[in-house]
Amino acid sequence: MYRRNDIIEISCTFLLIVILFFSMLPIGYSGKDGNTIYVDDDNINGPWDGSPAHPFRYIAEGIYYASSGDTVFVRNGIYHENINIYKTISLIGEDKLETIIDGKGNNSVVYVNKPLVNITNFTIRNSGGLLDNSGIIIITKDNMIVNNNIVDNHYGIRIYEASNNTIYGNNFAVNIINAHVDDGENTWDNGYPSGGNYWDDFDEPSEGAWDNNSDGIIDSPYQIEENNEDSYPLGESNGDWEINQPPMVPWNPDPKHGEQNTSIYTTLKWNGGDPNYEDTVTYDVYFGTESTPPKVESNQTETSYAPPERLDHETIYYWRIVAWDDHNARNENQTWSFATHENHPPNIPSNPNPSNGKIDVSLNTDLEWEGGDPDDDTVSYDIYFGNNSTPPKIKANASGEFHVLDQLEYETKYYWRVIARDIFGATTNGSLWNFTTRPPENRKPIADAGGPYFGYVNSPVYFYGSGSNDTDGNITKWFWDFGDDTNATGETVSHAYTSVGTYNLTLTVTDDRNATGENKTIVTITQPNRPPSKPTIQGPSTGKKSVSYEYEFMSTDEDGDLLTYSVDWDDGTSDESERLASGTTYELDHSWSLAGKYNLEVRVSDNDTSSVNEITVLIDAINVGTLGYLTDNDGDGIYDAFYLNVMKNKRNVSRQDNGTYLIDVDGDGKWDHLFDPVSGELSEYEEKQEEGDFPWPYLGIGLFIIFIIGLFYRRRRNLRRQREAEEQMQQAQREQMEPEQPYYPM
Repeated sequence: MYRRNDIIEISCTFLLIVILFFSMLPIGYSGKDGNTIYVDDDNINGPWDGSPAHPFRYIAEGIYYASSGDTVFVRNGIYHENINIYKTISLIGEDKLETIIDGKGNNSVVYVNKPLVNITNFTIRNSGGLLDNSGIIIITKDNMIVNNNIVDNHYGIRIYEASNNTIYGNNFAVNIINAHVDDGENTWDNGYPSGGNYWDDFDEPSEGAWDNNSDGIIDSPYQIEENNEDSYPLGESNGDWEINQPPMVPWNPDPKHGEQNTSIYTTLKWNGGDPNYEDTVTYDVYFGTESTPPKVESNQTETSYAPPERLDHETIYYWRIVAWDDHNARNENQTWSFATHENHPPNIPSNPNPSNGKIDVSLNTDLEWEGGDPDDDTVSYDIYFGNNSTPPKIKANASGEFHVLDQLEYETKYYWRVIARDIFGATTNGSLWNFTTRPPENRKPIADAGGPYFGYVNSPVYFYGSGSNDTDGNITKWFWDFGDDTNATGETVSHAYTSVGTYNLTLTVTDDRNATGENKTIVTITQPNRPPSKPTIQGPSTGKKSVSYEYEFMSTDEDGDLLTYSVDWDDGTSDESERLASGTTYELDHSWSLAGKYNLEVRVSDNDTSSVNEITVLIDAINVGTLGYLTDNDGDGIYDAFYLNVMKNKRNVSRQDNGTYLIDVDGDGKWDHLFDPVSGELSEYEEKQEEGDFPWPYLGIGLFIIFIIGLFYRRRRNLRRQREAEEQMQQAQREQMEPEQPYYPM
């Protein structure tokens, strides 16, 4: 019989085995999709909860908070991390060229020690240089490594004693060793025609890489290790894989480092750029009077910065520039410095108008001069003016280098001078100048109509009378007669003629004393060229390959110009007509040798302008909604390929027994859409998922373990009973060996 403690012990053991058994079932067995956790290195200040609005900053955080079956989606950025994937997750990058995991030259970049991991859309680079350092290390089975750039590592990928991993669609480049397997059999391609991976040490004929049929697949496999080969290596890289170079260190500062006597209105300038010429470079500007200046401007594209306020005199300023590229790579210069100058007084007022000593000056003249400041400071002026040699001040703090005078007197000598003052109070006195006004007699003004002029019908022609002048006064009126019974007034005017012809243009000017002057010129008006009409296209929009079809093209030209037709058949061939009369039909026969969708374009030109029209021609092809089109390449009446409209990428199709077609639009190996070529109906395709079978192998293992434990406890019980029997036997023997006590009767 079992004792009570034995029964409890056996029951607990059995319960523990059941718990362990069900814990061995695959996570996600119920078939439910996992969660998506987001990572973005731009989220510097938080909060961080892995949501789209509050992503984690580091990939390691996303993995830590993920559960088996989850997806960790990493947004574009450079992540300087060494990643350990210890959960069954999918690690997906936003863009493999822009989403970068950089190992910083230390250890391996990504370490996979859990099965059923998917890594897609990353650039994985810059591992350590030790013997086993790799872009990716895998020590488990059933993982997917798809569509990544694996570059600039010691090993691109290394697999330790693991099988059934699938690696394809990746670019392996600039690695010391692209791939290595330490025992195990893995898949390195996705079959034909999808292909395998791009290997930069197997893409030239000199390396044995031949593509004789030009299908983009190397004709011979890429050997990795025993039982490991890429049977369909790619002849060209799967997208761009080039390693980004950081921007150039900002250089050639202006003001120069250590410069003295710099203007307080200086603009900071420098040279920059990026070795990757297509990258846009932005700059952060740090500027101030401290040796570690604060940031004053961010993300500007210009290589200059103008401080919003003037600088202080005799002060040392410090500045540095941080350059960023599109991939968040950066570079910066050492801190530069310069010292501003002391204040200098304004320039001496000079070059007076009227000039010093001038006579016969108009009564309506104004005062003008040249001034300024050597430090580019704002300058104001005090103006002294009168008819004696000590003229009074008539204007204080004038902002411009001119002054409008009231009406002057005839034949009078006037004196004037200017005192300049900068914003810091420094002053400079100008010389004493004089001029004498003209006598009262008047001279006729001189008209200058400009020209000759040319223009088009109904388009404005501008006329300029600025060349007219009056030697002893001012012109007050400009009167234009356009020669078509219309006129206008003003120094500069415009007019649109309604008919082709040659017109006589007359300008009459009047001065301030009503004297007039006249000048004539010619205006020639022509008709502008008008483009030919949009050409018509007559011909079929569908057909079969190698069958010739007739097309007719026709356009007219309002100007009666001869026309030339250029036809592009979109198959690498084109035709061009001789010059034909307006309205003449241009006829051509053409056939296409390949099935496909062609944009037939015709351009008609009159040598100056042109018009274009185009139609779409389907040759052994049919449109599939707005997604793309199916083609019958072998002419057997069955469509055997699908092409996207935008990129014209080829995708797989499968004809069903009912005549409909399954289409893999995104190239992931799964059917996305169902198309009926008869009705033209296009619908999304949802593939039925089979329910998982009951895990009989695990049940068998569990029952075997229970059987072994039962044998163990049975043997333990028998041993215990045997020991008890032996102890009873030994006790009986001891009792027999003891002598009996003698009996003495009383």
